[in-house]
Amino acid sequence: YELACRLATLRPGAPYLEVAPTSLQEWALPHLSDPYAGGGSATVRFVQAPRHPVRIEVRPSGDAVTVWPQNLAFTPENYAKLRRVWIITSGKRAEGTRVKVEFVAVSEDPAVDGVTDHWFFKTTEPKPTSEPTVAPVVAPTASPTASPVMAPVVAPTVSPSVSPTESPSKSSSVSPSMLPSMSPSMSPSMSPTTIPTTTPSAPTTLTPTASPTPGPYYATEDLGAPRRVINPLQGFLTSPDWRPPPHAFPSTLEYYYVGLDEIMVGHDAFDWGPLEARLDATASRKCHAVLRFFMDYPDRETAVPQHLIEGGLAFNDYWGGKSPDYADANLAEALDQFIAAFGKKYDGDRRLGFVQAGLLGFWGTWSTYTDGSGVTEGWIPNTLKDATAAGYAAAFRATPLQIRASWAAQAPAGFGFHDDSFAHSTLDGKANGGAKKGWFFWPQVERAGRTDFWRKSVMGGDLAGGLQRKIFKDDYPAGTEFHQDLHLCINVTHATYMVNGYIFLEDATGPGAKEVARAEAASAA
Repeated sequence: YELACRLATLRPGAPYLEVAPTSLQEWALPHLSDPYAGGGSATVRFVQAPRHPVRIEVRPSGDAVTVWPQNLAFTPENYAKLRRVWIITSGKRAEGTRVKVEFVAVSEDPAVDGVTDHWFFKTTEPKPTSEPTVAPVVAPTASPTASPVMAPVVAPTVSPSVSPTESPSKSSSVSPSMLPSMSPSMSPSMSPTTIPTTTPSAPTTLTPTASPTPGPYYATEDLGAPRRVINPLQGFLTSPDWRPPPHAFPSTLEYYYVGLDEIMVGHDAFDWGPLEARLDATASRKCHAVLRFFMDYPDRETAVPQHLIEGGLAFNDYWGGKSPDYADANLAEALDQFIAAFGKKYDGDRRLGFVQAGLLGFWGTWSTYTDGSGVTEGWIPNTLKDATAAGYAAAFRATPLQIRASWAAQAPAGFGFHDDSFAHSTLDGKANGGAKKGWFFWPQVERAGRTDFWRKSVMGGDLAGGLQRKIFKDDYPAGTEFHQDLHLCINVTHATYMVNGYIFLEDATGPGAKEVARAEAASAA
């Protein structure tokens, strides 16, 4: 093969580019399909390493289909990693239109530059003849203090002081919401939080200050009116990666959990295509995105960038897989590079709602708690946590940031918080059936002296996975241990949004009409 390629092309070597459809059928995906769902339409990789980085440009002929992503980045380090491409019917041509899709290599490597491959795809059903009707936005008539609802977003008054919001639902078989990993360093014997005897008044919604280009991002006028009567950047949300839209339950936010290896493709090298596709899809649905990047998701393949693995990064085994060696200098450098590049490209991007710090620990929670033995809790050095938080604070001056409360005392000013186990381990003491739990969310915030963080930043989180199917039912035991009253949790913490995948289910396993009504009342403002 090598010799034949050299003789036929007069190139110094064979390109070893491999492009293959994922199905023997040549149909493109249906119109309005979400990219990054399923296995895609084609896969791309190199069988041998190129000498220099390569960009594969995916070029459809005409406008009958769209492609996601349009560019794929390969390096001598990640050349063999299988990359997927989604070919989606655009709806602009008749069903059955045959389209040629070319894959063109661009590189400083003369053996690869200009190499092409192509496949043909046929369009499926045409575009709908009418667009869905969008309900007008109606201002709420009830005061936020009249009923316990999600607190409205408070815009930061100083642009460098940004606010994080919340954390996503975990689809792992072992839910972090059921583990005391929220802060294993905190002793459960510490005194309980003091619960106000009166409902705190809702925060005053401030007028957003001017943010750096391209903001502002505190309204959805730039994206179009919300689909339902609900304020932007507020309420319950789910992820298109878990449950494809559209959803009947009203929401103006969408959550994405993104593996770092999807974006970081080499030393200080990035392919933003997978993130761009997600953000564009969310904006097309008149929503804003909440993002969290991760490297270690229990029971999944590692999301550590390939060049770090090939550089000799060590891993620690645990019940859910392998945790990277967070003391590794090359890993710390890579995180610095990623955060700086991420902020440079996306700070103030109108498609974003909030960015969670993520990256470190299981599910990006900044925790490596496993069994309470104390062996694994120190896997993430405090110096790396400090550097990660400082990097985000420097890189993002407009888009609000959030961080886990377990790092509340060290969080830079302006960071908001997210509680990954909301209403399960949020409030202790009387609100938790009298049980004192110092590692719960709010006691940590109290000890850090940050109980007024919501005035200039954002509170969000995850409605605990074990409670999502219970909390809006008549027999929910509110006020008992690990079953806290949702409305009390919202009012004390001033929560703005919560991930709640269950409420978006629309089949027989989903919520009943009464549950939906109660969830809408808690979600809307």
